[in-house]
Amino acid sequence: MAFVTQSEPHLPGGPPDQLWHMASSRHVTEDPLFAEGITVWSAGGLVWRRGLSGDVEVVVCYRPYRVDWSFPKGKLQGAETFEEAAIREVFEETGLHCALGTYVGFVNYVDRKDRPKVVIYWLMKVEAGEFTINDEVSELRWVGVDEARQLVTYDRDRSVLDLFSRLDEVQPLRTSPSK
Repeated sequence: MAFVTQSEPHLPGGPPDQLWHMASSRHVTEDPLFAEGITVWSAGGLVWRRGLSGDVEVVVCYRPYRVDWSFPKGKLQGAETFEEAAIREVFEETGLHCALGTYVGFVNYVDRKDRPKVVIYWLMKVEAGEFTINDEVSELRWVGVDEARQLVTYDRDRSVLDLFSRLDEVQPLRTSPSK
């Protein structure tokens, strides 16, 4: 099992726990040098909105079985696409029906079972639904980007937030005066 390193800039991936932005999710799986050895393929969403103050807020989920705060995501099932998996997983974990937005990027890392894993993310906006406690998530919070950065458990999620924060679609992140 080999991960692509920064010393190999011609390849789309990166070292474990790094986020790499590409033009589309298709590039992640089409490059055989990158895809080789990946055994867990997942997808998720950065669910976002403008709060009452006009500032950007994102959904962060508490997963008690993992004892962590993260973004909604999960493994692909059967022949579903990454996009289908992202929409399904966000709904299953949050109860929110979301519209798929802009492709954000992906993270690759070794999961808790020591398997190479890739998670591909999209922006998502809520169309309907409401959160109810479920088997995977016991708490959902809408928080500002700075608070999310403090709340998430993993550095890879902070990397996803960094990329999210640079997208034109979510600018400006803050419209209210800083506290």
